[in-house]
Amino acid sequence: MKYLFFVICLLSTTHIELRSQTNEKQKVTPYFAALTVSNIDSAIHWYTHYLPLKLRNRVNNAQRGFKQANVENEHILIELVELKSSVMHDDAVKSLPQGTRVVGFDKLGFSVADFDACYKEMQSKNATFLGRVVADQVSGKRMFIVTDPDGNLVQFFEK
Repeated sequence: MKYLFFVICLLSTTHIELRSQTNEKQKVTPYFAALTVSNIDSAIHWYTHYLPLKLRNRVNNAQRGFKQANVENEHILIELVELKSSVMHDDAVKSLPQGTRVVGFDKLGFSVADFDACYKEMQSKNATFLGRVVADQVSGKRMFIVTDPDGNLVQFFEK
């Protein structure tokens, strides 16, 4: 009888545990973003010069045809990857209508506490701006976009 009671308890506990695992939503925390770049050295320079990021590590694997570096701060990790097999966006879409985007990566977005200081810093570092400062129609918050050396979009939002 003790054995049967133990088995019933075990089964009911297992059922509750499995049920709770399937009924609860998993908590997802942002961890990193990855970008394919044409030149690892210029990408490392750009992301550590224009953003408050530091180089964490880098890998050169000539045998497999890639170079990879991680730049980070306490909030984000960005993996930069240079591949022998990559193709530039403009080359891939040159026969398509102007403004064509490739499905997948579109842009990185950051919120900044001091929007005006961030904008002035980007200006002082001669960042390449795409457009001008605009206000989001829904939130009313200001934003601007700069491009990295490969034309990837990096957008900054007022907190």
